[in-house]
Amino acid sequence: MAGIMTPAVCEQVSCRQEKEQAAQRLSEAQHTLCSRTTALEGAVKHWEFLYGLLNTHTRVLAEKNKHFEVNWPKHENMLNTRIQQRDGVIRGLTEANQILSRENGDLVRKEQSWQDQIRHRDAATARLNKEKELLFQKLAVTTKKYNVLVVESLAEKADVSPMVLQEEKQCPESIIGTSDNKSLAEKFGKDMAEKKESWVSLTKLMKEKLQKIEDKKTHLEDMPTKVLPEKQDGLAEEVNVKFEVLKLEEKVTEDSAVTQHSVETVVVTELQREETSTKDLADKPSCSEMEVTKMMEVKEMEDNLAHEDHSCGTKELVDERTYLEEFPSLPTAGARRACAAGPGEQTGGYTWLGSSGGDGSKREDI
Repeated sequence: MAGIMTPAVCEQVSCRQEKEQAAQRLSEAQHTLCSRTTALEGAVKHWEFLYGLLNTHTRVLAEKNKHFEVNWPKHENMLNTRIQQRDGVIRGLTEANQILSRENGDLVRKEQSWQDQIRHRDAATARLNKEKELLFQKLAVTTKKYNVLVVESLAEKADVSPMVLQEEKQCPESIIGTSDNKSLAEKFGKDMAEKKESWVSLTKLMKEKLQKIEDKKTHLEDMPTKVLPEKQDGLAEEVNVKFEVLKLEEKVTEDSAVTQHSVETVVVTELQREETSTKDLADKPSCSEMEVTKMMEVKEMEDNLAHEDHSCGTKELVDERTYLEEFPSLPTAGARRACAAGPGEQTGGYTWLGSSGGDGSKREDI
């Protein structure tokens, strides 16, 4: 009986156990609540700290916003000014690029024109060289003929018989004509020598100028593009001067037709006069046939020298014009020869009186 529990006792024991369990759970719950309360207080403090920082940051942002709102018009004006300046710089660079493009095109066209001018100048130089060679050949032939005639004249003069001397005494007109022809030939020879020297000086001057143009051309090809606009004016002036010389040569070539006509008219008139005088001498019994033949040969030599004189005179005119362009204050070669030779020797023994329409040029024996 003692070991057997009654239902009441069992109920009490179970109630006591439940109370103990409930007390234990209550203590655990209180402990958990206390820990959670502590954690909550820490979280509240942390959030209060964060809210304080947020308030401080909000005040700072409000001050900055206020300062920004005050300074915003200035910044906006400054920004607009910088934008306008940037747009102006962009427009200036665009215009400069367009100007450089146009200048580049102009320089290319000018270079092409200079190349064309250089080719024309080379062609003109080749033509002048050919004419110079032809003139030298003609001069050599004429000089050879003149020397032959001089030798023959001296030989004939040495072989003159007393009868011929007597005939010459009886016919003084033949002696006067021969002396005039000899003096005329000597004057023609002097003029030819002077004109040959003038032509050599002109050729030397042309070679120097052509060499200068070649140097300019080489310098232009080796020159950088940036330095090219600075040198184009000087080179254009040089090319213009050379083309003025070429234009003068063309003008002289055009005027040479009129001069040739005048010279031919004068030569024909002189030939007619000499033929008339020769016929008169041939009709006289006291005049020898040898003197007449000699006069005809001298006249033929004079005609050749007159033709050479005209050809060299055209070149000398170009030399004179170039000389006057470069040294306008100095006297010309014709003036110097006129001063040195004296009156009556400017045209090889003839004084030109002027042109008479289509009948040629009049002249008068000195």
